[in-house]
Amino acid sequence: MKLFERSTTEEKILYQGSMHWIAYTGSLLWLVFGVFILRGGDAYKTPGGMFLLLAIITGIFTFFKIKTACYIVGEKWIAVQTGVLYRLSFEMSLSKIVDVKVEQGIMGRHFDYGTVVIFGAGGTRDAFHRIAAPNELRREIIERIPST
Repeated sequence: MKLFERSTTEEKILYQGSMHWIAYTGSLLWLVFGVFILRGGDAYKTPGGMFLLLAIITGIFTFFKIKTACYIVGEKWIAVQTGVLYRLSFEMSLSKIVDVKVEQGIMGRHFDYGTVVIFGAGGTRDAFHRIAAPNELRREIIERIPST
């Protein structure tokens, strides 16, 4: 999916990352909870059905969020675009990046997802959550930051 239109065609996309499937866990929890409630009998059909409906709605939103999330490293820039209803577009020159950190818990290390935090010149800090292979994205950015 081509999300960013660069003004110069000479610049190549060197790496493209995506959001991790772990983002579906909220929808899966609603689904499990709904099924568990439905097993309680006829008196629980309405609340159980509402939880199933919630699982379907959040699952659809998560699907589109994952499909539209894009993390790109070019030769001289990085670009991030996420969101369905609320769109976040972020573009930064690699020369403006001071540091890149990866935050991962135990589950993140096991399933290879995490938060990538980009520190820019002037004290800016931008965090991007549930990134698939975050250490690979970090390495791609760090390798291309021009040395001063």
